[in-house]
Amino acid sequence: MSVLTSTIGLLTGSTTYYWRVKAENSVGSSPYSDVWSFTTEVNSSIEELGTAEVVAIYPNPVSDFLNLKCSATPQSIMVFDMQGAEVAEVEKVQLEEGLTVIKTSSLSSGLYILSLEFSNNSQTLRFAKD
Repeated sequence: MSVLTSTIGLLTGSTTYYWRVKAENSVGSSPYSDVWSFTTEVNSSIEELGTAEVVAIYPNPVSDFLNLKCSATPQSIMVFDMQGAEVAEVEKVQLEEGLTVIKTSSLSSGLYILSLEFSNNSQTLRFAKD
C-alpha cells in the first residue's frame, strides 16, 4: 500500500472546498469516490489559532512503547488507523513532567495517527508500528 499526500498551500477563509479521489494502478482504476467537502473559517486574530504545543514522539517506528514528549499535558490521547477508525484511547501514564508513555504492543504492524487534544488546540502525528 502506498500513501499519496498533497499540500495545497494557503486556503481562503469562508470558502467551501470539494474533492473526490480515484485509485489507479497497473490493473486499472476505480470509480471516483463520493464528493467530500469542508468549509474554512475566518480567524479575526492570532489568539483564536492558539499556540502549538511542542510535541515529539519516539521511537518511530515503535515496538511496544511510544514515548510522547509535550510542553503541555494533553487532555486526551487517541490512536487511529489509516482508515480513520479509532483503535485506542490512551490512558495517561506520565513518568515525568512532559513525558507520557503509550503502550502499543497490542497494535498490529502498520501506520497510525496519534491525536492529541490540548486545552487550546489539537495536534496529530503519524507513527509506524513494527
